[in-house]
Amino acid sequence: MSPRRTMKTKSSIPKIGVQIGLIGVVIILVNYQIFYYSQAAKQTCNCDQKETKHKVAMVKSYLPPIPGYNSVSALTMKVGLHANLTWWSSTAPLYGHHRHKKSVITLGIPSVRRPSGRNYIMGTIKSIIDNTDDDEKSRITVVIFVADFNETWNQEMAAKLYANFRDYFEDGMIQVVNAPMSIYPDFKTNSIKGAIRDTAERTLWRSKQNLDFAFLMLYSKNLSEYYIQLEDDVVCAQHFVEDIETFVNKTKRFWICLEFTELGFIGKLFRSVHIERLAHTLLAYYDSKPCDLLLGHVFRILGQNAPIHSSPSLFQHMGKWSSLEHKMMPSVDKKFKGFGEADLPIIEVPKGDNPKASILTNMNWAAGYGPGHAYNHSSSFFWATDPRKRSFYEIVYRWPMTIKKIIISTGDAKNRKDSLITGSVRVGESEPCHLKGHLLGNFVAGEFDSEIIGSKIPPGIKCIAIVVISSQTGWLIIRDIAVFVT
Repeated sequence: MSPRRTMKTKSSIPKIGVQIGLIGVVIILVNYQIFYYSQAAKQTCNCDQKETKHKVAMVKSYLPPIPGYNSVSALTMKVGLHANLTWWSSTAPLYGHHRHKKSVITLGIPSVRRPSGRNYIMGTIKSIIDNTDDDEKSRITVVIFVADFNETWNQEMAAKLYANFRDYFEDGMIQVVNAPMSIYPDFKTNSIKGAIRDTAERTLWRSKQNLDFAFLMLYSKNLSEYYIQLEDDVVCAQHFVEDIETFVNKTKRFWICLEFTELGFIGKLFRSVHIERLAHTLLAYYDSKPCDLLLGHVFRILGQNAPIHSSPSLFQHMGKWSSLEHKMMPSVDKKFKGFGEADLPIIEVPKGDNPKASILTNMNWAAGYGPGHAYNHSSSFFWATDPRKRSFYEIVYRWPMTIKKIIISTGDAKNRKDSLITGSVRVGESEPCHLKGHLLGNFVAGEFDSEIIGSKIPPGIKCIAIVVISSQTGWLIIRDIAVFVT
């Protein structure tokens, strides 16, 4: 054998070793996924042994692909996430301490800054406290994860929470946790490519949100028997803890997730023995799709083919500002316990400057509910009886105005009945604004806020128009209009 050929053979040995090592890593991951899904299906439930065996067999025969594991670099990054989290999830909270024994339910609440400094977390914690008695408080643990990329905000918000609810922290009911930025992947240098079509900004936002949910689940995995995912802008039904326990006890069929509201990822309840596996799924798929779609797929794999909702719902959304810039989220759950009995906090409108103006409309109205009531700081509202396509409500000023912000709320304050289903807001330098005005934006669930959606209002505005885009059955309430000028 020639020296040249001998040298080539020896140099190929390390390459073969690397290839064998990579194949071994892939085999380990596949076996881990099989073990991970099959063990989740084996967890104790109110179903017979035959059914459980069938679900385990089904899981093994339908193992989904793992997006993000298509390259060694992506694999290394995601294995790094797991290693970092193993260390972080055992760290002590910023404020508060663990209870001496496990509670029944952990409420996990991630919180980040919202545009313009809006803050809902204080109201959410107050609602939890106000709607539980002493016995219920002793059975829950509230974990707040301050998860903004601005560390100063995280520290300041944690301190404010402790100052406002000190007794509940000292009692072990509330904890605040924080994670170092090193836990997260470097979103600036790693390309985030989702499996669904979204803007880069939205894909980054929901990828970060998936990681926040996963981190919070891993931290909370040993605190209680059950874990429920909330957001930092909700209100709770009276005695929601007792109602959750009752619903869990009477649900005899196989379940992975029970849902206590129909709004996104709010109010999803899991057994704590499952949440570490669910968190690892969020980590593996974090940049592929939103968490509710991602975990919904996992639930079906594990044998829960349809959502299981409580009736009534126990959590209501109260935040109009999303943590994603220029996104408005005024959605409400009409199945909420006590819905319609009190004004919804989500539709509160601050008092505007509302300069003197004339009001024009081509809609008819109910007696005593004329056009001026919506604009002139009245305790009543404008109630149109015939909202049709191209109907309009137009505000006309005597001289041009420099307007900073416009907020409009429609529908009944308690039940959202007679909201504007599809409508837009236009502004202009001259009338008729509803025909030739500049489009500021569209209503979302009957609400409009130019600041939230990021609309820039041109100077020299002489008129503002609300335009009905599509005819709707029933009537239309325009309840509050707030115009802020410089």
